[in-house]
Amino acid sequence: MEFKPLVGFYQYNTETRLRVVGVQATDVILPKNPTPRDGSVQPLALHSRTGLVNDRPLHTERGHLIGLQFGGPESTGNLVPMYGGFNSAAGAWQVQFETPLKEHLNYHGRAVDLEISVSYADKQTPIPDKFLIKVAAKRGGALPQSLARDILLLHPPPTAFYMKPDDFINLAGPLLQRRQDAMEQANWSVELQAQSSGIRKELQVGGLNPKNIDFTVKKQKDAFYFSRPYAVLDFIYFNFPKEYELLGGPHLSGGINNVTKFSHEQAMFILKMNVVRYRGYMDSDMYGLTPYEKVRHLMPASSDYQAEVDHSMARSGAGSNAYSNARVISSGFNKALNHKETNQKVEQSLKDLAGI
Repeated sequence: MEFKPLVGFYQYNTETRLRVVGVQATDVILPKNPTPRDGSVQPLALHSRTGLVNDRPLHTERGHLIGLQFGGPESTGNLVPMYGGFNSAAGAWQVQFETPLKEHLNYHGRAVDLEISVSYADKQTPIPDKFLIKVAAKRGGALPQSLARDILLLHPPPTAFYMKPDDFINLAGPLLQRRQDAMEQANWSVELQAQSSGIRKELQVGGLNPKNIDFTVKKQKDAFYFSRPYAVLDFIYFNFPKEYELLGGPHLSGGINNVTKFSHEQAMFILKMNVVRYRGYMDSDMYGLTPYEKVRHLMPASSDYQAEVDHSMARSGAGSNAYSNARVISSGFNKALNHKETNQKVEQSLKDLAGI
């Protein structure tokens, strides 16, 4: 394959820099040995004139214009900052361009030529706003309809998740509130439930311990529900199985214990209940409780503000898969929690909020 990058100038603060405005590649095939990946190579637009590399723009990742699977080079001229969702398996770049191209090359085995034009919204951004892709068949070969016409892909920045409250949210919201009130009146906790259910080893659950909470004190009550936002799902799971099923709760094959991580179905259910809790938004449960969580409205996937289901008490500390041990936070905050000191400060901020 022959590869040629096309570059242009743009302004970064007071500095003139280069950015890719297009690439051309001839005789593109699926090579037996794809180009090795090297994450240290960064897009041309992130390089200064002295050769230093800037931090990547928010929500972006390295995006190859000619994919490594097609023999594209691991070079600055073949890279632009792409939004993660756009470049994911379900994103437009793969669904509308790379996957159809791979299927065509797999089936026909004939090389194609590629020309990709890269456009920018202004003269001061390293992030493209659209791509125009042209695929040309070689040696009289035919192209499928999805590749035969020019492919225009818009590249907008990701937006926060929101769905207009529907019948389910309007049903589930009051149900959760009623059961939360009942849980409080019963002085119920998943730890006590585990003891009464004969689970020998005490469940490890993060957040504020209900033993230390006086629910007649509003700030302590509020702090508890912020620290264990999904405790009510445990209450419903153990005591109201039909309501748990009505809410769409998944079957927990291993039950609640200290050795099982949140299953994919369980995590999706927690995110669903998060949207109920915040009336259509997907919000961080820790926003406003600690300065380390800088994001309120989260995004569904592939961004720095991606929603992640986190163990309040980490699995490394034998934290359980109880709903009481779950919280939804941003991926950026989750990375910060890898530091022990940050974890300790977050725990202290919850105690300060409760006044205990």
